[in-house]
Amino acid sequence: ENSLSARGVGRLFVLFLFLNFSMMIYAYYFDGRDLSILFLYYSSWYLLALFVYRLTWRFVRDLALIFPISLLLSICVGLVPRDLDIVWEWEKIVTLYPFFVAGALISERSVMRVRRALLDRKGAASALFVVSCAIVAGLVHAGVFSEEDLLWRSYGAASHAELLQAVGVRILALAVAGLMVAAFVAVTPEGPL
Repeated sequence: ENSLSARGVGRLFVLFLFLNFSMMIYAYYFDGRDLSILFLYYSSWYLLALFVYRLTWRFVRDLALIFPISLLLSICVGLVPRDLDIVWEWEKIVTLYPFFVAGALISERSVMRVRRALLDRKGAASALFVVSCAIVAGLVHAGVFSEEDLLWRSYGAASHAELLQAVGVRILALAVAGLMVAAFVAVTPEGPL
């Protein structure tokens, strides 16, 4: 609850601005990119997604179906044309929102139960992560996943069949990402390091 306070949200946004500005300078000098405050450099979009989650959570947390709604929005945001995603890659922010919602809604007891189940089976958490990565690699190699899919971009589909396939790929990508998150949760230390 403290991290959702105005002060905590403000600090997170300042951290995001500092990180994105630092990466903007790095990209300008080392990658030859133009300077732009509207572009999210490297993975700073994730920090912005966390900021958006923290900013909005207090307003949506009491909605009865917030997880299914956020999941549906995550899938539907791919329908927005690519040329509209010009400011801070908001498609990624909407696509990741269900993961933040799940993290807030799942009880600590449930997390610990899944964690113990994975840790009690030697190597299960590591195997889950490796299998998830292998699934992604196999799907990329087979041409099912594209770079656009892995970056949570607009579907850009031309026909109904392509659109249905793109929606299916997004659902599959969300499922595999969920498996990866479960593996990370299982191996994350319980206390401070």
